Amino acid sequence: MEEFYDLVFQKSKSLDSVHAVQTGLSTFNRFCMAKYNLEKDAMISKIKGPNEGIRIFQNFNTWMLQDQELSVGTARNYISSVRKWLKLVGGIKIDSDDFRDLVIFPSFEKDEEEAEPLTHSELRLILHTFPDFQRKALFMFMKSTAGRILECLRIQRKFINFETTPVSVKFPRSITKGKGRQRIQFIDSETVEILQALSVPEAEPESFVFRKNKATDRQERNNIVHTWNRHVTKIGLSQKYENGRLKKNIHSIRAFCMTQYEKATGDQRLAHAYGGHRSYLDQYLRRSDSEKAELFLKVQPLLTLFVPGDQN
Repeated sequence: MEEFYDLVFQKSKSLDSVHAVQTGLSTFNRFCMAKYNLEKDAMISKIKGPNEGIRIFQNFNTWMLQDQELSVGTARNYISSVRKWLKLVGGIKIDSDDFRDLVIFPSFEKDEEEAEPLTHSELRLILHTFPDFQRKALFMFMKSTAGRILECLRIQRKFINFETTPVSVKFPRSITKGKGRQRIQFIDSETVEILQALSVPEAEPESFVFRKNKATDRQERNNIVHTWNRHVTKIGLSQKYENGRLKKNIHSIRAFCMTQYEKATGDQRLAHAYGGHRSYLDQYLRRSDSEKAELFLKVQPLLTLFVPGDQN
């Protein structure tokens, strides 16, 4: 197993990726014990070929989505990890076309697309009542940059440029979803105030802005999501979709930002591009930095939640 994890690290150069694979294999082991009363290593000898492998993946997928109530994105990632493990450790290779045709992930449950945008009053209520200042700063940063939570947890102090107007922040390719493309986002005035209050003069430029401890970013993400869900339910935003997920989930912050961007610019494609959706990025990245800044200044009034001095 250590050789397999070494291969994962060599390819990704990320301990977080190794941790994610370990979690996926641990989940698969729980599935094997629950359904077959076998450890995952013993399951390899029971898989006689690709067809048997696909059937097990179908069962594993159903177990995660229905019995464990995991998100589609999580189930997809865990299955990807197990598929690589079966290939490298067990010598079982499954044809990609067969896998796509036979292992189905419901498209309507995609985390980001499912998020229902927050209203100004709802987001204001959440931020007013959220007890943790650093978490509040993270949510403010997300509503201004449309950053995904993992991307934002990877933001280092040196990525933020307080000298530009508006204040800008670099999302390097290395921290973006799928390590796609670097993009420059902007921070509205009220969020800048929060970040300045959060700043520590002696902090290293490479230090993370929103990370609390030595937990991996994925562990911290999971803690934040759990805290968010508990908090919004406590304050009455408990409506759920039929699949049991909260309508006002943490991705709703991104949805809020992109909704305001679309309202201000009248261009849905630009809103998706600002949110980092790959299929729309080209038209945004072709614009000069000054053009991007001008667009954001149009959006900024719609992103504003508080009157000056009312962020506490």
